[in-house]
Amino acid sequence: MRLPSRFHLALAAAIVSWLAALSACTESGAGPSEPASAPSAVPTVPTPAVVLNIDTGPREIPVGASIMLTGGVNLASTGLPLSTPITWSSPGPGILAFQPLGSQAVRITALQPGVTTVEASASGTTRKLDVTVLPVTSQPSTLVAVDFRMLEVQTGANNWEYAPELVLRDGSPRGGSALIAVNFEVPGLGPAPSCSMVRPVGSAPVEIFHEMYGDFELSIGGGGRASAGDAIARLTVRTADGTAATLVLHGPIVPGSWPTTYSGGLLAGALACGG
Repeated sequence: MRLPSRFHLALAAAIVSWLAALSACTESGAGPSEPASAPSAVPTVPTPAVVLNIDTGPREIPVGASIMLTGGVNLASTGLPLSTPITWSSPGPGILAFQPLGSQAVRITALQPGVTTVEASASGTTRKLDVTVLPVTSQPSTLVAVDFRMLEVQTGANNWEYAPELVLRDGSPRGGSALIAVNFEVPGLGPAPSCSMVRPVGSAPVEIFHEMYGDFELSIGGGGRASAGDAIARLTVRTADGTAATLVLHGPIVPGSWPTTYSGGLLAGALACGG
């Protein structure tokens, strides 16, 4: 049966429309709707909490002098030591210079007078300490030595140790002077560990080293016997006007005993001694 031409035209138009719709669906990627897949989540590994062990006691340093700071990093959960590097910095421009000594220590040199802080950081943990850089004066210090001598103790057949006895008095009216560093030398043995003051001396005589053991310990030598001559104490002091002065003392080497005992009073925590 022959269909009317009008029917042929309608059928052709429907086919064209259907093909166009199919082509559009193919190009657009449309099809049965599927749920969009969520992006893969990257697991976040938290940084372990650490404890930063730094002596945060304030420091006083004369211009041109250096101190060494050391620290330690421990895992907070167990207390185990870590080799995590410590970063040292200061916001005070031009006051201090930093020289790393390994991964957890630093040498700090005072460049110009001022007050600043030193910041030690490791694994997101930061601790701070105050540093005052003092100008150097040539004026005599009001901090005077009442007594200085080096006690010699024989601890073995060929072993000798030396303990300094140092008593100081502050002669300033306000008691504003303080010992901020001291180095001892024993003839024939060379320099001993340096010690830095952690609090002012005050106006009364103070016996800095009382015995060769305990919290006040500073035992020099531990080997051969010293040669003839005086022991030397090189003191750096803060004067009452806020400047730094140097005081050099010479004292005899005298026989001592083990343990050493004196009649003077003790000053707890007067000095912190180290390398």
